[in-house]
Amino acid sequence: MRIKYTVWLSVLGAGLLAGLYTMVRLFLEGHILFNANDVVIWTLPIGSYVFFALTSSGLGLLSSLGFLFGVRTYKRAGKRLVLLAIAAVLAAFVSVGLELGSLNHIYYIFLSPNFGSPIQIMGSIYSIELVCLLGKFWRLHVNDAQSGVSKLFGIGSFVCSLFAPLVLGSVFGITEARPTFFGSFLPVLCLVIAVVSGVAAFMVYTVIHSLVVKGPYREANDLLLEDLAVKHTFTLFIALLFYLLWAILRSATSLPDFATDVNFALALFLFIPFAMGLVPAIRASHWGKLVAGGLTLITIFKLHMEVLLGGQVRPVGPKAEGLPAVLSYSPSIWEYLVLVFSLAVLLSLATFAEKYLRLDAEAA
Repeated sequence: MRIKYTVWLSVLGAGLLAGLYTMVRLFLEGHILFNANDVVIWTLPIGSYVFFALTSSGLGLLSSLGFLFGVRTYKRAGKRLVLLAIAAVLAAFVSVGLELGSLNHIYYIFLSPNFGSPIQIMGSIYSIELVCLLGKFWRLHVNDAQSGVSKLFGIGSFVCSLFAPLVLGSVFGITEARPTFFGSFLPVLCLVIAVVSGVAAFMVYTVIHSLVVKGPYREANDLLLEDLAVKHTFTLFIALLFYLLWAILRSATSLPDFATDVNFALALFLFIPFAMGLVPAIRASHWGKLVAGGLTLITIFKLHMEVLLGGQVRPVGPKAEGLPAVLSYSPSIWEYLVLVFSLAVLLSLATFAEKYLRLDAEAA
């Protein structure tokens, strides 16, 4: 076990070092390292930001089941849920911070804010969510789940986790948005996807934690996993309905993109874990939960990228002159390293928190 833990820390260390090197190169050289251009301006780092940010919101909403709504199964898991939500939102900030390409761009967000911009509002809400999550974790760590301060942080994180995905979706829904985004439907879709991502991420994490750590809470974890598997199947059903409805509406009102291999493939890969969850034997097994949750997360990440790029690869307006009807895009190695860095930050925080912060302790 000690050797495996050392290897795991080495992998995380390599990811962090590669990410730090990428950060230095980006801040010195800027966006030239990305395969972005005047038309395709949002690339893989923004896709990873959306994925981690929505996953954080989903985890925050899931943690509220125990603290605000008194669901016993999630009370004991609450501290771990809050920690994972913090790690996910920090991973999101790493992605978007490096996407900006310059330290000047980062601190000018605070020195010269524009609260008429959905992007500024989105960043502000996620910043407040992070503060509330940190405050909630602090109160849980000192064994305080019931005081007024603790409940205030809990309510704050719940409200921010609820509204942040809606605002994030509205970034694609303003009147200036590209027609292919079909943005008016995206806020609701983002909220649904946030819930699915949070449930899937926590289910995968809990399965791995149960397999790796042989602690005294095995029976409680089994009950939690059983409930997570049911919630995962149900939320996937809702997500499939919303995704197909969004794709159909988009094809009817903008460009006929519904009948494409990508849309059918994404719907299929969301349907597979849903179908797995309908089989009791698969739903009850650890491997079934792991495969279903992992496939869900991978498909949702791909969905974010397709939505993000779908509204950009078709040039519109003056920039369309002299360009093909559809542009191609593939991420550069530096964009992949931003994703690796963000994931390494998330997993490093989770790893050290499991070792040093008593995440299984239930606050009174």
